[in-house]
Amino acid sequence: MNLNEGLTIYGQLLKDEEAILIPFTMSQYATVHTIVELLREYLADLERNECKEALCIDFDQMTSVDYWMEKLVKLRSDMERLGSVPLKEHGFVVTILGFTPQTTMDFYRAIEQKIVQMTEMLREVYRKLQENPSLFAAFYRFQKAACDARPVKARYRRWKREVGVVTPELLKDKEVYEIEKYLKMKILRHTLAPSDREVEQVDLGKMNRHLPYGYVIPEDLKKCYARFLRYVKEDGDTLRIDHHLYGNYLFQHFNDLTPAERQAFIELDLMLELIHEDMRNLPTAEPDTAPARDHTDPQRGGELEERIRQCIALLMDERYCDEELLFNIQGHWQAVYRILVDKGYCRDSDFNGFDAFIQEVMPEKVNKPYKRDSVRNINKTDFNKPFDKWKYNAETSGKRIPYDRMVAVASRFKAILEENGL
Repeated sequence: MNLNEGLTIYGQLLKDEEAILIPFTMSQYATVHTIVELLREYLADLERNECKEALCIDFDQMTSVDYWMEKLVKLRSDMERLGSVPLKEHGFVVTILGFTPQTTMDFYRAIEQKIVQMTEMLREVYRKLQENPSLFAAFYRFQKAACDARPVKARYRRWKREVGVVTPELLKDKEVYEIEKYLKMKILRHTLAPSDREVEQVDLGKMNRHLPYGYVIPEDLKKCYARFLRYVKEDGDTLRIDHHLYGNYLFQHFNDLTPAERQAFIELDLMLELIHEDMRNLPTAEPDTAPARDHTDPQRGGELEERIRQCIALLMDERYCDEELLFNIQGHWQAVYRILVDKGYCRDSDFNGFDAFIQEVMPEKVNKPYKRDSVRNINKTDFNKPFDKWKYNAETSGKRIPYDRMVAVASRFKAILEENGL
């Protein structure tokens, strides 16, 4: 964007400004050289399934060589005219970023070459983003990790102190209130306007029951809520943010949002996670008698199995300490079992049921093959407890390094499932 603006300004320079033509050209070379180097790093990140910065640009325009060549018409003409003598006769003997031009045309040719390289790299960036949508979730994770969660946690703790005894009903009230407060900011205003069908599906009456008595709902809240529903997945009676879609929106409109809006964008997700964590931890039916989710529900078809299959495949690609693969022994299937049981997709201690389920969701490629005995001895380990109750004990947990590795596998799998709305 700086290069685009710079070349636009250069094209508007007047004849009496000729003294700055060469210094201006030097700055344009430095800019495009830096762009190419940064794009090289950006592509390397994408190759590692990392995405740290939003590229809020018009890819069609920025990847068009013809567009850039048209921007370079005046620059080329000026450099050809000034290039009849060596650059030093214009008073310049320079080396910029390792480049030592002899004539002004050397500068032009270098800029043109860098611009062509830049467009090729941008096309590769665009291709990777389109072929691997999980990069938008990776971008969102990076932004979320950089967000200070302490104010959100403090606000939630204050709310819990005020209500005294937390109940499922109060938690649902809190969830709806936080969503309504977020919707009033209209952070999702840059997405496509909702259709009549989407608006008609919004049940404001259901939402209103959880808001404070006498609360006045804004007239356009129904449309705002219809936009919001595009970015969430229903999990029973709760709404979980889809990090792929949420990250895509933040990536595309990062510069359209104010810093306060970007903060609120992430803070809602952080708040909902706190609420949902308490919802899960409230006493309910005994674990042995609580029914597992019916993953064979015909209304869902094979959608759930496919999403879990994709999550396991993503787990298999995770690295440990940025080096070796995270999932590297057969025993790590115990971590997969534990998290699927905790989330209600499988029944605790029902190993035959887990065997049948895991065969349905098994990706084509895994790091260590699953066998029926992979998880059966979990009852003899500390990993038999719900994941949030795992705690290292030198007497029962064995060696610390394998224990920490199992914790890392379970923690990452849990995060992957939640990033995918599960």
